[in-house]
Amino acid sequence: MTKKRFTNIASRKRLAYGALTIIVLSILGAHAVLRQFSIGGTKDFHDFYHAARAMWNGSDIYAVANGSPSRPPCFG
Repeated sequence: MTKKRFTNIASRKRLAYGALTIIVLSILGAHAVLRQFSIGGTKDFHDFYHAARAMWNGSDIYAVANGSPSRPPCFG
C-alpha cells in the first residue's frame, strides 16, 4: 500500500511541476507578445512587416504604410 501511495504522490508532483512550467512559459510568452505590440515597444516588427509586404508586392521597402520613410532593414 505504501509503494502505491508513493508512486501516486510522485506522479502528482510531476503533474504539478509540468502544469507550473506550462503556466510560467505561457505568462512569459504573453508578456513578450504584449510588450512587442504595446505603444512603448519597439517598431522593429512594424518596420520589418511592412518592408516584407512591400518586397512581396514589388514596391519600395524603405517606405512604411503611412508614407513616412523607414530606417533600412537589417538583413543578415
